[in-house]
Amino acid sequence: MDNSKESRGEINWSNIMKILLIGIAFIPGLILAQYPEEGDVYFKGIAGYGFFDERVFTGIEKIVDSGKSQKVYIRPGGGLNLSIGGGVHITQGLRAEVDFSYQSSGDNFGNGEAIFRKYPLSVSILQGFYLYEVVNIYGGIGGSLIFGSKYIDQIEDTTTEINYKITYAVLGKVGFRYQPQSNRAFFFGEASYFFGKELNPADGELDGIPELSNKFASLGINGLYIGAGLGYYY
Repeated sequence: MDNSKESRGEINWSNIMKILLIGIAFIPGLILAQYPEEGDVYFKGIAGYGFFDERVFTGIEKIVDSGKSQKVYIRPGGGLNLSIGGGVHITQGLRAEVDFSYQSSGDNFGNGEAIFRKYPLSVSILQGFYLYEVVNIYGGIGGSLIFGSKYIDQIEDTTTEINYKITYAVLGKVGFRYQPQSNRAFFFGEASYFFGKELNPADGELDGIPELSNKFASLGINGLYIGAGLGYYY
């Protein structure tokens, strides 16, 4: 990340997300009935990765250990996914859920980096049912607003930044949840597919000098994210 940007007060959302997830992991479990009831509230953290999305060549080639050059790509609809969120049960099986995510892709190399990142805020309606006494499977649909989308590359002393306009997506989720009997804690695995409107550049700059950048005319954000996490009822 460009140090000059940090000095002007840019928030490092990546570190914030990691700290929150670590905090979730150390909250102790308490005793609760196995099956949630209407009005029961929970929160969760998830870590995962996005696959099967379009790769976009950054125009940068890095030198690998063999001495050969290798193209550097970003994946606007994939890459690392870290989320925090929570929800409330409308009935025992039906619930409404909100998630805030940090998603990033790209590469770091010897003399620089090329990174794309974005911050989806998603709302979903999910329906689940129990296969076994402690295993619940669920699925549902929702919508997402994509905030803070940005591409940054820094090679030695040259930095390029491109900011993107807010866009939106619809999403589908399927997953399973394992909750030991008489325990607040639950473990889960989840797959989410985002299908959204392309990102369009809002502005760009090269070494701090504003310019309209057409390096990436638009970016598709469709992608499948798979992850696992830990949640708690309280």
